[in-house]
Amino acid sequence: MTRPRGHAKAPGVPLLKVGSEAADERSMPAPLRLPLIATFSVAVTMLAAACGSGSGSPTTPQQVRLGAAQKAQDKVIAMVLNDGDIPGFALQRDGAETLKDQLPRKGARHYAVAKRLVTANWLASEHSIVIRSADGKAPVISDANLFKSAAAAARIWTLEQSPTPGVRMKQLPTPAGSPKGASYDYENNGKLAGFTLGWRRGPVIAYVFLGAHPGETFSPLVLRRVAAFLARAARAQDHRIASVQAGVLPY
Repeated sequence: MTRPRGHAKAPGVPLLKVGSEAADERSMPAPLRLPLIATFSVAVTMLAAACGSGSGSPTTPQQVRLGAAQKAQDKVIAMVLNDGDIPGFALQRDGAETLKDQLPRKGARHYAVAKRLVTANWLASEHSIVIRSADGKAPVISDANLFKSAAAAARIWTLEQSPTPGVRMKQLPTPAGSPKGASYDYENNGKLAGFTLGWRRGPVIAYVFLGAHPGETFSPLVLRRVAAFLARAARAQDHRIASVQAGVLPY
């Protein structure tokens, strides 16, 4: 993203020109495609989602289930970007997502298989938005989705690579330093656009997203800066995920 005109550029923040305007001076575009092949409308809704869910004491079967669900949600809360994970960036907001948010849209490729797999294996999802501390701009979305097993997550991740109806997607070379097995693409539905770097670590599917205006074009230098910035953000989030899985980062 570009710096606001008249302000110094924050180190490590890529430049995304929107004509003569700065991309981060515009309202933040939402992701075009959530992991798990979710609908575009859900992606917009997620920006306003609020955190929080109840927890229960394991004294009855129902309360045990609530406790397990809360534990899964607590894990993914710790797996998304937070204050200082990207130098110069701070948490603006975060929020939980529901199973319904993750289901594919009817008509999507592999709809029945994807819906069945996600419904049977999804445990919890969380997103956060981090912004540049200096000026409150350059928002980046971070998302983590936890499943019952690495095998289930691997199958869902494979299905997720299918094109989304109504969205133009261009696969880009995976930036150096990205998490292992990452996928990097540019998506544009004519109204919103952006760059998504996604990956899987065991039973978790994660991604970071940087929005752009659908009409803008990018020089090779800008594309390299965007890729390097998102790889840096993804490494920071992947470190969080690995730390939670290893029991090093509390949740």
